[in-house]
Amino acid sequence: MCGLDLTSLAANTVIIARTRNTVYTIQVDAGGRIRMMGSPDHCPDWTAIDSLGTVLLTGAIRDRWLEPGMRMEFRVGARRVFTSRLAEVEVRR
Repeated sequence: MCGLDLTSLAANTVIIARTRNTVYTIQVDAGGRIRMMGSPDHCPDWTAIDSLGTVLLTGAIRDRWLEPGMRMEFRVGARRVFTSRLAEVEVRR
């Protein structure tokens, strides 16, 4: 898989995104709202995420797209979080 378009997934599909240090569990509901858990500092339990995407090599953010080898970016309220590079993105039904 090169990358994962979150808008193409069925509602409530679970995504596991692994970085070097953290395993994130992500879910997008039928209304397109994202919730995530995994970061002890930012989302230790299920937390509503305002945006989620991948930081491209140009520095731009590709919204609702996750790609191994790239850094993930998400926002929780006013906090903008950048992860280490994604090692793996797995879709679970």
